[in-house]
Amino acid sequence: MTLGRVTEAPVRAPRWRQRERPESGSTLIEVLMAVVIMGVAFVVIVGGMATAIIGAAVQRQEASASLVIRNAAEAVKNPDLTPYQSGATISTYPPLALQPGFTVTIDAVSCMNATGDAWLDPNTTPCTTTNDTGVQLITVTAHPTATVHSGGPQSLQVVKRKP
Repeated sequence: MTLGRVTEAPVRAPRWRQRERPESGSTLIEVLMAVVIMGVAFVVIVGGMATAIIGAAVQRQEASASLVIRNAAEAVKNPDLTPYQSGATISTYPPLALQPGFTVTIDAVSCMNATGDAWLDPNTTPCTTTNDTGVQLITVTAHPTATVHSGGPQSLQVVKRKP
């Protein structure tokens, strides 16, 4: 019995493998790199914004301190608000409360020497009624009560004359 000639049938791949996949999709590595780049950019932008906010707060405090110290200096110079005191010391002139958030103090009072060419050192030769020539150099300092990063006290010297 002859069975005939047996020919092999070609082996075919399953149908699900026959479809060609398009090459236009993104791989996992590409997606991860995009996420990393976006994350770094986000961190840089947020860091820059935080720096700008902190810088603005410091500038605002320094501007306020400058305003307070100038107002305090004008109050010390004004003879109606703070009359001239012969032989004054730092406790003679009262501390000034001009704006919330700041304390204003008188840190030094120097007198002009008798020849009128130099200030007496308040640490070695304090002003007295005998050596006071009618001109005083008063150091006024504004201390912020809440410091924002780098803002510190600001000082200003005022010359007060006897009327």
